[in-house]
Amino acid sequence: MEDESFKAARQKAFEQYQQQQFQDALEYEKIVYRIALDRYGPTHPFPASVLDDLAQMQRNLGRYGEAERNLKWGLALREKAWDPDDPKIADSLERLVDLYQDMGRYEEAYPLEKRTVGIRKGAKDLAGYGSSLNRLGLLEMELGRSGEAQNTLSQAVDFFEKKEGSRCLALVEPLQTRAELFIHLKKWEGAQKDLEKILEIDTVFYTGFGVQTAEALRALGDYFTLRKLSNKSKPHYEQALEIYLKLLVGNKGYPALVLMERTAAVYRGLGKYSDALDWDSKSLVV
Repeated sequence: MEDESFKAARQKAFEQYQQQQFQDALEYEKIVYRIALDRYGPTHPFPASVLDDLAQMQRNLGRYGEAERNLKWGLALREKAWDPDDPKIADSLERLVDLYQDMGRYEEAYPLEKRTVGIRKGAKDLAGYGSSLNRLGLLEMELGRSGEAQNTLSQAVDFFEKKEGSRCLALVEPLQTRAELFIHLKKWEGAQKDLEKILEIDTVFYTGFGVQTAEALRALGDYFTLRKLSNKSKPHYEQALEIYLKLLVGNKGYPALVLMERTAAVYRGLGKYSDALDWDSKSLVV
């Protein structure tokens, strides 16, 4: 059972974190960690979760060296307490991967993510396995390993299609990543096919009128603009614009600032720079 001082400190840390008061949140989380150490000792796996929280706050403050030490210590505690293929180890590894990506240390992140893929596959953590494949593909892209990235991302796409069907929402993330890779490689047909598939999935899932559908339409507009096919980009931009403008009028929870920025981007895509500037100006006063 957690005592009242532990709960109170953790609640304060959470509240400060939610308010993006990261330095204050960090100080409360240090109190939480001291209480956890007093109760469980330095080698018990429970303080590892507190170390994760400490590291996240340090990461937000740009204190990467401290965050790395805490994440490594948390990983060591978990590896000592559990089997090396336990999914909890995979979670710990991916926190380190996220930190290394922030720092641009992709070579160090890569073997950790590769190990994570193996753990999740062995543990039959199916959703986690597909997501880790996508993350691995992203790292391979960052490292310039385009062939490996295409293979990894195609594995992720095939995995989700077999597991959940050809219109499942989980497909969107690896399709987006693979489309970016195809565009980089100038494999236009593959990129267009993936972007159109994303639009099909989002239209079905969000009944054709969600911000995700607008994003998929805008992505296709950007793609056709890149290909200098304005006759094809224009209808996609116009449909995206219609959705953004309607969402701005009847917005239910989606950040108005983001919608305004997206609206400005679509106007730029349409070559209506005066309208784009208008929306950029509006976004500055939100």
